[in-house]
Amino acid sequence: MTPTIDRRLREVESRRFGSERVAAILRRVDTLSDQELRKQINGNGPELFDPGLLTDAELATLIVEFEARANLGGFG
Repeated sequence: MTPTIDRRLREVESRRFGSERVAAILRRVDTLSDQELRKQINGNGPELFDPGLLTDAELATLIVEFEARANLGGFG
C-alpha cells in the first residue's frame, strides 16, 4: 500500500473507532493467528493492550467491536 493510502486508511479507522489507539489495537487483533488470539483471550500471551491506558470511551468501543466480531464469527 502506498504511504498516502495507508495514512488515509488509518485516519478513516481512527474516525470510525474514535481513536488511533483503538484502531491500532483492532489492526493488531486482525493480524493474530487463531492460536495467538486464544492465548490473548486466555491471558497466556503477551498483552495486546493495557486497559489502564485506555479511556472509558475507548474501552467501551473495544467491547462493542469485540462483541460484534464474536457474534458474526469474526474471531478465529
